[in-house]
Amino acid sequence: MLASFFMGNPMEIIQNQILILQFGSESCAPCKALQNRIKAWNQEHPAVEHVYVTADERPEPCTQMGVFTVPAIFVYVEGKLAIERSGYFSLEQMLAQVRNTSICLQGKIKIRGNL
Repeated sequence: MLASFFMGNPMEIIQNQILILQFGSESCAPCKALQNRIKAWNQEHPAVEHVYVTADERPEPCTQMGVFTVPAIFVYVEGKLAIERSGYFSLEQMLAQVRNTSICLQGKIKIRGNL
């Protein structure tokens, strides 16, 4: 799915109702901390997909997405970019926005898992 997105087909993201796309680096301690916290949050929100891209190993997607600093997070809702954060930001606030968005979508579409 994401391979075709990075090859220039962003419509592939529509397959996921909500996607958290995170860019990080092996040498970035905040990136690892955010990744672990998002993974823990994702256990309670399985309908939200979380994908971590290591900038050190995959520089092409970073270039395509305009990622110049890590951590960077993009949240897609029904294939459209809804939230974009990089550098220093409140993860709790961002995840609350994602949770609220997923609750709003429950009335509109069927989401697998519990929110």
